[in-house]
Amino acid sequence: MQQGEKLEFRCPKEIHNGYAKFVCLNEFCTNSRIFCFECIKKGDHNTHIKDQYEIDKLFQFFDSQKKKTEELIQKLQLIIVAITNQFSQLEQRLKIKCCFSTAEVSKFDTQRLNQALNQMIKYNDITKNILQDINQSSNALFDQINKYTNEFTLDETDKQNQAYLKIQQVNELFEQGQKLYEIEKYQEAIEYFDKALQINPNDCQSLHSASKCLTMIKNYKDAIIKADKILQIDQNNPQYLCIKAEILRCQQRYEEAILYSDKALSINSKHLFSINNKADCLKMLKKYEDAIFWADEALQIEQKNLFPLTVKSQSLKMIGQYNDAIIWANKVLFINEDDINSLITKIECLIKIGKYNDAFRCLNTALQLYPENLTLKQLNIQLLTIQNQNNQANQSLQQIEKNLIAPFFQLIKNKK
Repeated sequence: MQQGEKLEFRCPKEIHNGYAKFVCLNEFCTNSRIFCFECIKKGDHNTHIKDQYEIDKLFQFFDSQKKKTEELIQKLQLIIVAITNQFSQLEQRLKIKCCFSTAEVSKFDTQRLNQALNQMIKYNDITKNILQDINQSSNALFDQINKYTNEFTLDETDKQNQAYLKIQQVNELFEQGQKLYEIEKYQEAIEYFDKALQINPNDCQSLHSASKCLTMIKNYKDAIIKADKILQIDQNNPQYLCIKAEILRCQQRYEEAILYSDKALSINSKHLFSINNKADCLKMLKKYEDAIFWADEALQIEQKNLFPLTVKSQSLKMIGQYNDAIIWANKVLFINEDDINSLITKIECLIKIGKYNDAFRCLNTALQLYPENLTLKQLNIQLLTIQNQNNQANQSLQQIEKNLIAPFFQLIKNKK
């Protein structure tokens, strides 16, 4: 129901058989707060007429209470922020004044060392009461919070609403994090996923996305912790098995990664990401023919997927099938002409089959896109060396021809 619409509720007293028209907001009233004309005739609420309102005023009342509650929550949150900031300051000063590594101490001059020693000697006097005092204060604070929390006893409907609100909060935080993930703001996205997980530590979608973000920023230790937690909740989801495989692949633990990819594929044999992961791991293990097989499996699912196209072209290059490797590298470059890996594969293969002019043309294109790429610079040196060697060989051949032919013509000339 929207504000402005007419509210209609049956009078709680069934014998009145009519609609409630009024609401009572008196703090001490013990009668039903929703009542009709018949209730007034019977004398209900007559002792506090000034606290009676038409039922249509309910929206205004609830809106007012909502604003007051939100203001209260904001003020409480500011208190929490202030406490957290104070704790952070205490933590930082403890670290600055009382935590010195051996490496730091070895760099102290005499004055700094003397200051540090004085500070450390006073350490016990300064810190002996910290934990006790803060514990006492925090216990008192917890008691106060519990006291007021218990004032708001939840019935089953309230609990259902609370559960719904938690789900809604988690979903909203997840969606915000997902938007940041999609624009590659991984660290910011993680903050939102972690907030969602504070509300529901077992939210699989947030665990999964947080694990992906942590993998993208190469924090594999925390990524694998979250991946393992998802698998404790649901070990039969190919997506969750796949992220574990992906992290293991990034850690160069290729055989373990293949095991998790295989688990995912045993559940869904067409799971593209798991097939791609397995193909790349096999390539890295130098099992190139197996890598080509699994790249082909991926390409049957999605013909223009760059990942298996790249794996196949690189694997063909490694087994010496340079012409085929060039064909598959070109398929990648047709989709993405700036793909650095395929440009490098193509140049390397052109050099191998002796097409140096084509290799130079491809290299020049690549260097315009990636002038600082080390591999391209090395290939440039390699091609220039080959070119110089060929030039020197041509010059030598010309000199040999000159040395052989010139005496022959001179002999003919003499005979004439």
